[in-house]
Amino acid sequence: MLLTTNARGVFPIAPTPFFDDGRIDTASIDRLIDFYLGCGATGVTVLGQLGEAPKLSHDESVAIATQVIRGAGELPIVVGVSAPGFAAMRALTHDVMARGAAGVMIANPIYREVIPTMLAYVTRASLPQMAPVWLKLDGALNPTKLLDAFLTFWRQHGQPLLKSVHYHEIAPHIVLMAFLHRVVNGGGSLEREYAIGTRRMDVCLRYGQVTLGMELKVWRDGESDPLKEGLAQLDHYLDGLGLATGWLVIFDQRSGLPEISERTTTETATTPSGRNVTVIRG
Repeated sequence: MLLTTNARGVFPIAPTPFFDDGRIDTASIDRLIDFYLGCGATGVTVLGQLGEAPKLSHDESVAIATQVIRGAGELPIVVGVSAPGFAAMRALTHDVMARGAAGVMIANPIYREVIPTMLAYVTRASLPQMAPVWLKLDGALNPTKLLDAFLTFWRQHGQPLLKSVHYHEIAPHIVLMAFLHRVVNGGGSLEREYAIGTRRMDVCLRYGQVTLGMELKVWRDGESDPLKEGLAQLDHYLDGLGLATGWLVIFDQRSGLPEISERTTTETATTPSGRNVTVIRG
């Protein structure tokens, strides 16, 4: 049944459930659809722009949409098909409509920037003055100097800035993004990809001829050290960017730890594929 202008009711936007290792939790998708059916939802929207959709391959997106369509019976299913290029959107639209989707949703790309920017607005406004010591004399970005600058910034200002962020679950990410926005201001760009269910965020910083890929992880009480998982995830991200190295940033938010100024460290680690990367713990 195709969606028309007569559609009415509630179409909840479903999250995409994952296991801790990044695999899609298909059993939880079935339970989620049963829950929406039990609540009397009019329809369901899957693969929303601000959920896990940007992390999924084409085949994974089609598989999830197909599973939801089959499990929802007569309930109309709207599938998010937003992608960086028209060809990818066209291909996903064709495949999900062929499998019975009621319609597709394309999000305005501006929202990928507006929401993170607004969340970090107060933090960005609170940053101290910082000289661009990460730039060479010719204006090019020096990744080594950038790392030194971030470590200095984090040790000096990380603790108070974290306390000033209202969204505690994502406070470390907001503070780092505020710093990186200051770095690229007027001369570069930041690209973010989220995977909320796995508590990770990928960041790609582009400045002139330099591209730097980062994987952000949070270590909370009751969890194991995310180093091994983070290295594997960073490996996958760097593969996609075609980069030989990058940063793995682990924000240690466990209770009872020394101050950030004392516990922030760096080390070199090797990813599963043999890349030498920088691990930042703070």
